[in-house]
Amino acid sequence: MSHRALQAALVLAQHDPAFIDALHADPDATLGPLGLDAAERRALVAVDPRAFRLDPLRRRRTLRVLAEEYRVATTLALAETGRLAFAEGFFGSRHFRRAVVGRVPLALQFGEWLLDAGLGTPQLGDILRLELAVARCRREAGQPPAPGIGLTPGVRVIQLFGGALEAVQRVERWLFEIGLMPQVALCNDAPPLPELPAVGDGPPLYLLLQPSANGVALTPIDAELHGGLAALARPVARADLARTLAPAGVPSARTESVVRALLDDGLLSEGAAAAPAAPELFYELATPDCATARRMVLATGLTEVVTFRNVHYDRARSDHAARGGSTLPALWDGELLHQGLADVLAALARLAPARER
Repeated sequence: MSHRALQAALVLAQHDPAFIDALHADPDATLGPLGLDAAERRALVAVDPRAFRLDPLRRRRTLRVLAEEYRVATTLALAETGRLAFAEGFFGSRHFRRAVVGRVPLALQFGEWLLDAGLGTPQLGDILRLELAVARCRREAGQPPAPGIGLTPGVRVIQLFGGALEAVQRVERWLFEIGLMPQVALCNDAPPLPELPAVGDGPPLYLLLQPSANGVALTPIDAELHGGLAALARPVARADLARTLAPAGVPSARTESVVRALLDDGLLSEGAAAAPAAPELFYELATPDCATARRMVLATGLTEVVTFRNVHYDRARSDHAARGGSTLPALWDGELLHQGLADVLAALARLAPARER
C-alpha cells in the first residue's frame, strides 16, 4: 500500500469532479496509473461521491492562496475571461495532477497553467512570467548550488516590456482600492480596471531578481549584465565560461574578472563537482511501465544503489533530456541511458549480480 498514492487520489477527488466520475466509470484505468493496489481502488470506489463534495469552498480557498502569488496575472486573466469557472478549471488540468501526483509545488504549476491558457491580454504574458519567476526564486533561495558556475539559487534575470512594472503597480493600486470595501465591485460607478501601458512602447526592461529580507527584490539592470547572467542560468564548468559568455559580449580576456566580480557579489555561485554518478531511474509516477521498473528495483534489492528521479521535477526532467532521454522509464548507469521498459529491466538485471559480487 502506498500512502502517498492514496493521498494523491483523495486530493484529486476532493478538487476535481471529473476525476470522481472517471474513477467510478473505470476505476482501473483511473486509479491504476497512480499506483493504487486493488484493495485501495475498491475502497475509493465504495466512498459515496457526495463525501468528496462536502466542502464546496475547498477550491476557492486554494485559489485564494494561489492568487496571492499571482495577484496581477490572476486579475488580468479573470478580467479577460469574466468567468470564475476559468480559474476553477485549473483543478481539472494536467498541471494540477502533476503537482498532486508528482509532488511539484502547486503554485508553480498554477503559473505554468496560466501560461498555457492561451489568453490574449497583451500585457499578461510578461507579467505572468515575472510573477512565476518570483515564485521560483522564493522556492530556490537557500538551496545548494549545482556543480559548476551559475546563478546563485534564488537569483534570476528576466526581460519584460518596458511598462511591465508600471502595469503591475496600476493593477496593485486598483486591487488595494477595491479591497478597502469589496462591496464596491457591485456598484455601477465602481472604479474600473485601469488602462495598462502598451506592449512595445519604449525599450525593454531588464530585471534582476534576488532574495531579500522581505521576499524577492526586483532591481533594474542594463542589457549587458542581463545577457551575462542569463548565459549562466544553467551552471557550466569553469573551462567553458569564456565560450558561454562570448555571445553575451564578454571578451575572453575579461571573463575571469567579470565572473569573479559576480561571484563576490553573490549573483553567481560555484558548486562542488558531483560525486561519481550512481545509477538513476528516470520515471513518471502515473505510468504503468515506470511503476514496473520501480518494482523491479525493489525486488532486486537495488534501492540503496539506484536513485529514483521523478521527471515531474525540473532538475530531473532537464537531466533526463541532457542525457538524450526521449522515453520513460530510463536508467542512467553512469555511462549509458537505457530507455524503455525492456532495456531498463535488462540493465537492472545486470546490476543486481554485479552488486552481489
